[in-house]
Amino acid sequence: MIKEALIKKLEGDVAKIEANIVTYLSKPAYAIAEHIDYITPIEKELEKLSAAKGKLVSLKLLCYTLWMILRKMFQYQKMMWLPATSRRLLILWWKK
Repeated sequence: MIKEALIKKLEGDVAKIEANIVTYLSKPAYAIAEHIDYITPIEKELEKLSAAKGKLVSLKLLCYTLWMILRKMFQYQKMMWLPATSRRLLILWWKK
């Protein structure tokens, strides 16, 4: 649940920042009020975009890596001390 919420939040941040950049690039006079320097706000948005996408990729990679580790543990039956129901719940949770 937390994992999905964090992914959706980061995806929303990326979409918002991309919309800002498109607005800045298409209509800089309207988007950046009374500024002579149009480049700096766009650079700041690009930095935010890079950070948000980096976090999103890192989170998805971490989830995938943890899923693969968990899968290998089940393959080698190192988690047999868990009841079958708990193993199934863990598998379902990591597949999301």
